[in-house]
Amino acid sequence: MRIIINDSSALIDLAKTRLLENLLQLPYRFVIPDVLYTDELITLRHYHREQLLDIGFELGELNGLQVGKASAYSRQYPALSLNDCFALVMTETTADAVLLTGDQRLRRVAEQQGVAVHGILWILDQAYEQGAVDAANLHAALLVLDNDPLTRLPGKELQRRMQYLATEISKQPKEPFDDD
Repeated sequence: MRIIINDSSALIDLAKTRLLENLLQLPYRFVIPDVLYTDELITLRHYHREQLLDIGFELGELNGLQVGKASAYSRQYPALSLNDCFALVMTETTADAVLLTGDQRLRRVAEQQGVAVHGILWILDQAYEQGAVDAANLHAALLVLDNDPLTRLPGKELQRRMQYLATEISKQPKEPFDDD
């Protein structure tokens, strides 16, 4: 089963959508590096940090070699936080893993290191394509992200998805009104 290693930026943005439970229906294991869980996941808006484990996220622990490699990456790439480097190394050293991040600097370094990496639009696309979320709920979630000044998503990609979903919603049959 493919493993999704989540960095804090991705989880914080995804929590805003209220779709975390939907994402956990996908055929992936969702793992949070334990140091990120402890140090960074303080503000998740609609969720408490502890709920993540209750709904199905797993904690991943880094061993000494992984911590050492993350420290080396932190020195090599000073624009990344140490916690970013922990997520990167966990992904790099876990078989069939993908790094899920909203951080462009982390994404660029992951790509340079040959690590599979995607952003939150990718996982939301996966949720829609696999039936874990319907068009109306995904459109509403993307609208939340679009209106949030702290969320940085590729504008054209976001608008393209929202337009597609609006078209899909308009194709759905309307429920007749009950005159009772």
